[in-house]
Amino acid sequence: MSNDAVPLKEISIKDLFLDKEFNFKIPVYQRNYAWKKDEIKTLINDIRDVFSDHGHPIYYIGTLVTSRKDDDCFEIIDGQQRLTTIRLILAALLELGELKGLSVKSSLSFEARTASTNAMKALPENSGDTFSFNHKSKEPEGPKEPVEQSICDGYKIAKQQITKLLDSLDKEKLPFIEFFLNNVHVIHYQILQNVDLNHFFETMNSRGEQLEQHEIVKAMVLGCLQDDYNLRKLANYIWDGCFEMNSYIQNNLSKIKLDDKVTLASRLFGDSYDSLFKDGTIDKLSITFSGSDNTSDEQKIGFLEILDDKNAEIAAQKNNDDENNGEFLPIIDFPNFLLIVLKITCSSDVIAQDDKNKITLDDKKLITYFKLYLKGEFDKESKNPKERAVLFITNLLKARFFLDNYTVHHSLHLEEKNSPPWKLQVLKEVEDNKQRKSKRPFNLFDENQKPKQDELVQLLSMFEVTYSSKSGKNYLFYILKFLLSKKTRLLSCEDIRDKYFNFVKNLAFYYLNFVYFGYVIGDNASQQSKVKFDKNYFDNKILADADVFDDLSDDDFLSNQKYSNSKIKEGCLKLNVFGDVENQRAQDISLFIFNYLDYKLWKVYFEKFKGVSDSTDKQKQSLVVFGCEKLNFSNFEGFYFSSTRGSLEHYLPQTYDDLQDPKYDIHINCLGNYAMIGSEANSSGSNCDPLLKVEIYNKHYSVSTSSLKFIIMMKICENARGWGVDQIRDHQERMINILFD
Repeated sequence: MSNDAVPLKEISIKDLFLDKEFNFKIPVYQRNYAWKKDEIKTLINDIRDVFSDHGHPIYYIGTLVTSRKDDDCFEIIDGQQRLTTIRLILAALLELGELKGLSVKSSLSFEARTASTNAMKALPENSGDTFSFNHKSKEPEGPKEPVEQSICDGYKIAKQQITKLLDSLDKEKLPFIEFFLNNVHVIHYQILQNVDLNHFFETMNSRGEQLEQHEIVKAMVLGCLQDDYNLRKLANYIWDGCFEMNSYIQNNLSKIKLDDKVTLASRLFGDSYDSLFKDGTIDKLSITFSGSDNTSDEQKIGFLEILDDKNAEIAAQKNNDDENNGEFLPIIDFPNFLLIVLKITCSSDVIAQDDKNKITLDDKKLITYFKLYLKGEFDKESKNPKERAVLFITNLLKARFFLDNYTVHHSLHLEEKNSPPWKLQVLKEVEDNKQRKSKRPFNLFDENQKPKQDELVQLLSMFEVTYSSKSGKNYLFYILKFLLSKKTRLLSCEDIRDKYFNFVKNLAFYYLNFVYFGYVIGDNASQQSKVKFDKNYFDNKILADADVFDDLSDDDFLSNQKYSNSKIKEGCLKLNVFGDVENQRAQDISLFIFNYLDYKLWKVYFEKFKGVSDSTDKQKQSLVVFGCEKLNFSNFEGFYFSSTRGSLEHYLPQTYDDLQDPKYDIHINCLGNYAMIGSEANSSGSNCDPLLKVEIYNKHYSVSTSSLKFIIMMKICENARGWGVDQIRDHQERMINILFD
């Protein structure tokens, strides 16, 4: 069936207020207008951001749920805050004279709230009208009636923000206004006459918030499966299980019983719960649920079923026994996870390079992308909406399995010194000596492969603290794309793990040398040729050549690269990327570079020092490699990438008056004087003397979890009883050698 059958209608701002005549009424049980500056400003800025992306012009700003009382009146059930704000923005545009020839045809009033209705009536309705903050009486000398202050304040804010935006747009002002009127859409759902409104209101009140974009997407996807009860039921369970992001998907689906012995989780993940089903897409699974599909065509989508939050059916079944072992803090939220899975689904081998078929990891476009996908806009092959929905749900389930079991997640407990919070564990069901079964997380690699386990945790957590935002996680897209690829589909679990280890290690290497430093190599290398990293740059670099992506899992990937580390190092030095301490400041060095360098320092320790038992030999080697002695190696043993590291520290401080040197700004702004550190520690000691920092940081902060580079810098300072140009220069040379070793 066509996705057009889904009873969720999109409507533009122009249709909502300027072209059609709607009589919207906000019932007395709804709260009054309550949006402040933050909410109004965020809405306007979000619209501006999407306008700037010319590839996908439609922007869905939310839902509008109404109940039709008669031919002329629509009672607002949900969405009144956003609807009122849109009316305020339109009023501001009219008063500013930006909507010449247009007038407001729809009305918005409040039941039993005269002051609020008066404020809405006082808003400009035609170009050039003004808002006097009083009711516009028909008689010039008529009485002034009260108006609601929250609406007056909202109008002032809307006018101020939209004026500021239009002034900044210059020549783009008129295109933006056209975009706002025609390309900003709301999703309008009109409650059917036979729906139990008491149940609807109860559901809306229990939610306490507007329908989310991912819930609308769920309705769109499941709407393509309406002709198959069992398939739709299965897809619904999978979707709701994936929605619960803070526990393993095996746990989320283990309470769904197919019969007395089989759970949905065991059918999908095997008797031990640690492997994926091999039956292709979910429609090939022989899974039957009791029940039938007797709903009428107009009720099939089950809108209340979405609002009822069916996730509670899974969440309510959770208890505190060992079946729920393994809750964690997710590294990504559900809407952004949906985007990653959709992007994987729409890229069979290589992401299409034309803008029309390029999906960026921006959750503001969630509905737009899914609408295009279900219509077949991204397909290279012809598929119907049902097949597309099935393929997406299948990939959603598989990607969630790999997300939970093959990537790091953060423990629920706060970080403590030398207590790494990152876990890389697969959930398995095991049987104890009393034949009792329970599910417990186990390390991805067993004990005899502990070095791989430890290194993979460092690599994955390095990526995560670098790209900590829930959106735009390109690295996670590449990892999940690899794990879902044809290349890994038929491999054994052991082979997948080994290939996966290679992939992540080589991906980090490729980020460093060919994504961040690729501009320094070749005949045309220059500072001016450095690429500005935009949201599509990683895809263009890594996925442009299918062979590069496929080869990242090979053992010999590094040896087959066209340009060696030494060649890239030479290019960086030639262009003074890191600064040269005496003559030129460093260029912008990405936080990824510092994080990757700490990973390399950790790896150097485990390869060169860990097996050395003689402490004297260790300290001699430390002086040769790191340039310092009396180093405390427990800092390396306990090192992990802390989620609090996010501040770049100048060890020789920026405000330091003891050195009256005209080149002081150059000395301090180079790789040798920078290190990552926790933001709290940075703010507490950033302007102190370098020797004093040693005392402060060692006494009060777990610097070892922030940066191994910083540990080495402090030890050099302590050994030399100071930190100056000579120490910076020597340290920088050693760090560059380690970075490109």
